[in-house]
Amino acid sequence: KGLADIWLPDFKFFGREESAAFASAPDYAEVCVAALVQMFRQVGKPSFDRRGMLQKGVMVRHLILPSKRKDSIAILKCLSSLFRKDEILLSLMSQYSPMPNAAVGQHPQSAPNALECLRRRITTFEQQSVAAVARELDFEGYTQERSSASADFIPPFDLTGV
Repeated sequence: KGLADIWLPDFKFFGREESAAFASAPDYAEVCVAALVQMFRQVGKPSFDRRGMLQKGVMVRHLILPSKRKDSIAILKCLSSLFRKDEILLSLMSQYSPMPNAAVGQHPQSAPNALECLRRRITTFEQQSVAAVARELDFEGYTQERSSASADFIPPFDLTGV
């Protein structure tokens, strides 16, 4: 408390099954919610300077994942039940890009093929339906376009520049 003015946490998964499969943490949502509540207690409602730059507050990031539209909607509904629309900001991200050589589905804690959905980008329907729920719930913040999921934005991961 008193050291951070802006919190930028991720809220990745809601369902216990997704949390266990993707992060080996079935209680991820409960722990995340407790952390978000504490972050808000520390900094309060978002405030901006006269140029529109965020000065304090919590902006929750959420990356829409393929085949996990309902999980994304559950996260948005959870946030809406915890916070009034002016208490947090939302950054709804659409840039998930599968990596061609990633060992998807090989996580030891995952059910067979539980991560198979990560082999593709999100669909327009998935992005638009989650964004529509965010609008219905009246979140302030930023919604990324699906076109942001491009190979142009993926670094080479070859240690160039390190």
